Amino acid sequence: MVTFTLNMWDSHSAARAIWQHPMKVTGSVLLPVSGQSLSQEEIFTEIAKAWEAQGFVRSDRALGTDIYTGDSLQLRIRGTSEGVSISATSACSGLP
Repeated sequence: MVTFTLNMWDSHSAARAIWQHPMKVTGSVLLPVSGQSLSQEEIFTEIAKAWEAQGFVRSDRALGTDIYTGDSLQLRIRGTSEGVSISATSACSGLP
């Protein structure tokens, strides 16, 4: 399941909100591991390697969540009992 959330501070007019106020976009996905040929740790490691190859840098680790940053995007990855949880959040930006 993939979930995307658009956060805006003005609910009157989407166009006006985008123009006048910063917004950020967040997406998340849970990759189930059961039935996969790779272990949760192997999947986690491969995703982290791919992010690093694309220029993201591990900037923090909090409560088992590795946080990677690069350009205007923050990526989070965490192993859970249900699988590998991944989320991405863009930096706040608005039009001039």
